[in-house]
Amino acid sequence: MPSLLACAYTTNSIVSAMNKYLEKTLDPAAMPDVNLVPDPTGLSTCSLWKLSIDGTNGVDLGSQISGGVAKIYYQQLKNTTYVAIRFVFSPSATNYAYTVDKNKAYIVSFSAKRVQATSEPLSLYAKGPAINGGTYNEKKVGTLNDNSVSVSSNVKLVDFTTDGEYQTCTFKIMPNFWDGTGNTITFFVTPESQVVQTYEFYIKNPYFAQD
Repeated sequence: MPSLLACAYTTNSIVSAMNKYLEKTLDPAAMPDVNLVPDPTGLSTCSLWKLSIDGTNGVDLGSQISGGVAKIYYQQLKNTTYVAIRFVFSPSATNYAYTVDKNKAYIVSFSAKRVQATSEPLSLYAKGPAINGGTYNEKKVGTLNDNSVSVSSNVKLVDFTTDGEYQTCTFKIMPNFWDGTGNTITFFVTPESQVVQTYEFYIKNPYFAQD
């Protein structure tokens, strides 16, 4: 017969594990620092997607992912609609897309820090068959401004906090947001306006899960 001490230890371990599971499952918005990506330490399984519309919009100055943080560092060459470099939330290094249930709401979150001459707004976009997003099949989720956050239609702001260095915004995407014919989506962050300057900003703690 096992000792009472052993039983108590085992029971406490099980309860602790269940509590952590329930917290993560029932309240994802309260845990924006939890990464959905397989590497629990950060972004090593995410990828930088360098999207050039005309090939002359910007020059990469050393964008990279290191220590769980994505550094986006480039020079914007033209005041154009699209920038040359965007950071993509990615389930793996080779698969950029998430599969969504278009009848469900989702929580999406990230933290950002800007190091540049001007504080350009950073916008989170969704791109893919699950949305009907115009010419490039893109739709804005929300924008992280200098001291505030704005959201698009069928999106709710769950939380906006800062630790004095990084700002964290958490959005709830409602089912009506998914208005496309497909069921896959890719998220990326990009400066909202394309001022001709050198950009340096950092992204960490991406989170995406069904609500």
